[in-house]
Amino acid sequence: MISLIKRVLEIVLTRFLSIFKINHVAIILDGNRRYAKAMGISQLEGHKQGALLIKKILPLFIKLKVKYISMFVFSMENFSRNQENVDDTFNVIKDYILKEGNWLNEKNSKVVISGKIEMLPKELLDTLKDLELKTKENNGIVLNICCAYSWTAELEMASKKYLENYKNVNSNNINQIQDITLSDEKFKSFIYNPEIPFPNILIRTSGETRLSDFLIYQVCHNTRIYFVKTLWPQINPLNILIVILHYVIFYL
Repeated sequence: MISLIKRVLEIVLTRFLSIFKINHVAIILDGNRRYAKAMGISQLEGHKQGALLIKKILPLFIKLKVKYISMFVFSMENFSRNQENVDDTFNVIKDYILKEGNWLNEKNSKVVISGKIEMLPKELLDTLKDLELKTKENNGIVLNICCAYSWTAELEMASKKYLENYKNVNSNNINQIQDITLSDEKFKSFIYNPEIPFPNILIRTSGETRLSDFLIYQVCHNTRIYFVKTLWPQINPLNILIVILHYVIFYL
């Protein structure tokens, strides 16, 4: 009976909230390892359960008419974990893409990658790039996979790109020096996938109340941040819908 009520509530909320067409939701997928520990399963299995949830959650965002989803799947900081855990995570990401890449394409999803991807294993990098290429003409929901990502690395990359424009500036020419200005719009053009608008909502699962160097510039403008206690593999559509309902009621 309770499950039926939840299902009806999900349907009603989804139909209602789709009217508002939230543009961009970013998610920090946190809690796979703690879920594994709580369930008495391996960390590898915990990561697999977390990956499987993406296929369950993405259709919800499609129904809600959300245009962009950014998912933080692997941070630069994660490279400091033991190598076995890092390798397991990369294998889960690769296997998921190989298994579900066609499904994403069938859903008309466009996949883009954000991060210092040159640090990824070649096999994973090739898999990500293949999916990005396969879906580039799609015009449905845009899935921004943030892998080997940190805002610190993004800032470094964007700053270098910006400075490239001025490498031939003559320091003795006052007019050239005065032309070196950095507006918000100009800076935005140098970040990863600058065509993606800033998030309306950022969700972090697992109860952690920190941003872990994720989209710091992008979320400092007008993004509403929600810290959800539920571990990522245990997230269900109702958890997401409640967050979006709160946003619609109080911030739209």
